[in-house]
Amino acid sequence: MVRNLSEIRHETQAIEETRQITNAMYLLSTSRMKKAMQKIEYNQIYMRRIRAAVKDILRISGSVNHTYTTRNGKRAAYLIISSDKSMCGAYNFNVVDCAVKNITLQDTTPYISTVGICGTEMLRSKGYEVDMEWLGVSQDPSLYHSRMIAENLISLYNTEEIGEIYVVFTRYINSVTQKAECIKLLPLSQEIFSDVDIEYDYQAQVLYQPSVSDVFNTMVPQYCIGVIYGCLHHACASEHAARMTSMQSATNNADEMINKLKFEYNTARQSAITAEITEIAAAVEIFASDDKNDKTTRNNN
Repeated sequence: MVRNLSEIRHETQAIEETRQITNAMYLLSTSRMKKAMQKIEYNQIYMRRIRAAVKDILRISGSVNHTYTTRNGKRAAYLIISSDKSMCGAYNFNVVDCAVKNITLQDTTPYISTVGICGTEMLRSKGYEVDMEWLGVSQDPSLYHSRMIAENLISLYNTEEIGEIYVVFTRYINSVTQKAECIKLLPLSQEIFSDVDIEYDYQAQVLYQPSVSDVFNTMVPQYCIGVIYGCLHHACASEHAARMTSMQSATNNADEMINKLKFEYNTARQSAITAEITEIAAAVEIFASDDKNDKTTRNNN
């Protein structure tokens, strides 16, 4: 059934306005993703050095007896990083799904700290209690936010309210691929640094002043801040990449719908013109027939 021309025009206009919005969001996400990628690169240089330094201490010092290398508390803590905004495809679902799979492995109820409104709401809808929320952090991650989050978790760790700290986030691989991951932050072990290359192969005995414990007290909190800072920017870049892909797909779908509506509009318009021509032709034929009958009547008279 051919629809009314006015109805098709209104629907086309609505889709064109929606397309303008999705295209603008695509361009904005592209710009923000590139900025986040730059900060990831800067942080990777810092993290490469500090992780190598921590690995050297663990490797050279043997079994370091320190709070940051042993589990004392019973509960595990999860820092789950999601987004404050939606329209980014399966980004939030994937990170929450990864978090839930790891949380279910715990024997005790974990301490849950979240970054991002979407992840918080999804976890609550699944029946999980969120102990700490960090709002507005995912939109513009900063070193200040990273320090606040790290200090909160380390404080709970030092008081033995929690015994392990995990970070669940989405690692940015490229603009097409992002992967939800769960990494262990504390306690430290050599397995965490299996991917780190040894910077210096010391042949002599290494002495730490004043002690390994004091070095850890200063270095490990900075290490935690750096890891969280990197995870926040990976999540930020992944969010914008996912939204960019989603908005590009929405724009392409809008273009396809507009083309179909234009074809439908042209078809309906052609049908309307054909109907008008048919009506005119029928009217002319009727008029000619009536005129012929009148002439025949007059001639007979």
